[in-house]
Amino acid sequence: MTTAFRLTVCAGSFEDARRALALLERMTDLPLAEIAGVLLEDPRHAEAAALPHQRLVTFGGGLTTAPSPAALAQRAARDAAAFRTDLERLAAARRAAWRFERRSGALAAALADAEEMILLAHAGALRPSRRVVLIAPPGGAGAGWPLAEALARAMGGHVEELPAPEDAEGREALVARVGRMSAAALVVARSPDAPWPAEALEPLVEAARCPVLLTGTG
Repeated sequence: MTTAFRLTVCAGSFEDARRALALLERMTDLPLAEIAGVLLEDPRHAEAAALPHQRLVTFGGGLTTAPSPAALAQRAARDAAAFRTDLERLAAARRAAWRFERRSGALAAALADAEEMILLAHAGALRPSRRVVLIAPPGGAGAGWPLAEALARAMGGHVEELPAPEDAEGREALVARVGRMSAAALVVARSPDAPWPAEALEPLVEAARCPVLLTGTG
């Protein structure tokens, strides 16, 4: 693998970001020209915090009391500082450029830039599986294969390829299948002919419940 990649790590919390950066740290054979970090602050959380006695659904499906607006802001600031520190440390170790930003928006906003290679961080659950699932378009996986293989080496696992669906019905079936697979990581190979719109990617990412790497199309 000789191409140096520009990669953006998107996370909704420092806990998710920390695990994604640790995964990148183990991918020692993945050359990186730039590592960007984006802390996504979901505006729905701020709206819930502004209302009394609100409950939020966690990633694990449980319920938790919504924090106050002040507590939410403090937590976001702590997460941002920790994310930035770990990002800078990793970039220095890999001799890569880096940048960091806090962005307000839900997951779909992070998926809108089809030209960018994105690692969507998800702490997920501890799973015995080390399977890296690669979803490849009809024209081939392109950069998806070496990226999936780099992930598999970092996890001590293997790559399993699935064909990208061609219509809405196929996408629904794929989402259901991925949700049953307990993958350790998911790689979605995108191309100019198969860009995967955000509204199609979001349910797939939510079903995977693991780190998801989206290849760029640019």
